[in-house]
Amino acid sequence: MIPLDRLRKILPAGVRHGLGRMRRQYLSRRSAIAQGRRQFLASRKLSSQNTNLVANISCNIDADDGMFKGDMDHYLSVGLSAVSVIAEALAAAPEVRS
Repeated sequence: MIPLDRLRKILPAGVRHGLGRMRRQYLSRRSAIAQGRRQFLASRKLSSQNTNLVANISCNIDADDGMFKGDMDHYLSVGLSAVSVIAEALAAAPEVRS
């Protein structure tokens, strides 16, 4: 198997980008996302609010989403963390106008 860094030097940029897009499309398959979400829900002890949030999110992840690298557990954990930080900031703010 050819190391990835060597492939980057050999393949033209257009080919690399096309292959990268195909890889992201494969990783973001709806069935794989749904399965990853089920595994995440089964492996975590979440509050009922977070369980409902994760259970009801869309299983559509765009192939160009640079945040998704194929690890659904990490992707959902970061998303829940972001929701928590936003909720805390809104709770602490006296009034949000925009």
